Amino acid sequence: MANISLARPLEPIARQSVASTIVTFITESLLSKRLKPGDKLPTEWELAESLKVGRNSVREAVKMLSSLGVIEIRRGVGTFIPTSMRASMLNPIIMGMVYKVGGTLELWELRVLVETGVVELAIQKATAEDLIELRRANERIKEAADGGEVDSVLLRDLDLEFHRLLLHATKNSLVVELAQALYQLFFASIEKSVAANPIRAYRNHRLILEAIEKRQADTARSLVMKSLLHWVKILKAEEPVGRKPRRAIRS
Repeated sequence: MANISLARPLEPIARQSVASTIVTFITESLLSKRLKPGDKLPTEWELAESLKVGRNSVREAVKMLSSLGVIEIRRGVGTFIPTSMRASMLNPIIMGMVYKVGGTLELWELRVLVETGVVELAIQKATAEDLIELRRANERIKEAADGGEVDSVLLRDLDLEFHRLLLHATKNSLVVELAQALYQLFFASIEKSVAANPIRAYRNHRLILEAIEKRQADTARSLVMKSLLHWVKILKAEEPVGRKPRRAIRS
């Protein structure tokens, strides 16, 4: 575990951007390999001297970054880079996306990009055990659908569990963390979509799994696109009246 010092003085900054500058320092240091997960950060005094701000400003910035999971405070020891990424690190990004989403088309494009990419990776890396777990998860959706009264929250959670397992089948930890965070944007619409026709979701999943097992990338991609058509109709129905999409989504 290294103890990282500041290689060069940071430019003096405005009080309100102390936290963002510390994040930039951490990011640049990680990318340049001067800093790695588990390393100790400069002290509050060293950061304050380099940033030309008061220690209180640095202390408040450090507390905020700690609450987001960007850094880890160990009482009596120091401040460290976490050894693993936490979901809370992505929350500000997700919140920013909530405000910037321009409508149905952008969410559609984002989910298509994520899910087709995930399926293509799963085709390359999924094991027989992964496929067994995915089939079991999909059968649980069918069981819930056949159980009588529709429980939309349960169906949503079962659908998300299926997608979580599919993410893990990519064997890529970065894809897993990022995609799971992005799925927060889809929670409400997934709940409505699956509850409206859970058997359709079950059948779509089953066809996609067959394509993954047969290593048929084009078929799997086409099936993912088709499976999202009902979901995007839910999104369209929720759009404010009068909003015009920049271009139509092809059915």
